[in-house]
Amino acid sequence: MEILRARSALPLAEALLLLKLLAPVADHARVNRLQQVDLTISGVHLTKPGLTEAAITPALLQTPLLQWNDLSIKVEPVDFSLSADESATWAGSATLVQGSASQGPRASDLGMLSLLIYELLGGPRKTVEATGRYTFRRGKLHPASRVDR
Repeated sequence: MEILRARSALPLAEALLLLKLLAPVADHARVNRLQQVDLTISGVHLTKPGLTEAAITPALLQTPLLQWNDLSIKVEPVDFSLSADESATWAGSATLVQGSASQGPRASDLGMLSLLIYELLGGPRKTVEATGRYTFRRGKLHPASRVDR
């Protein structure tokens, strides 16, 4: 999240690097039926050896990910933005953090991964969630034009 706050979007080469790191995570989640792996911007954390909170500087956030030595990725194991339908099978009481009412059921891991990469490239998540369409313009993502997936 901090990298996107600093840069707004990632270049394609950096998004592809993250896709290469995230694809095995999504595959593992699918094969093992881990339905709540958090493949969202807030659920994905980049790390490298020796990285501490104090070492995260504006200069580091601007450094291309391709230049980070030994870049690795960590993904939150549980996405707490469950829908009400998914919580119906829980026994006892639990705290539920809900997404938007129009969000519907959770997408597949592949769908979540593609939406994450779309966001990393600068695409507006809300547009996709509302319309089901990704938007592109002259090879770049742009919210004004609409092209069906």
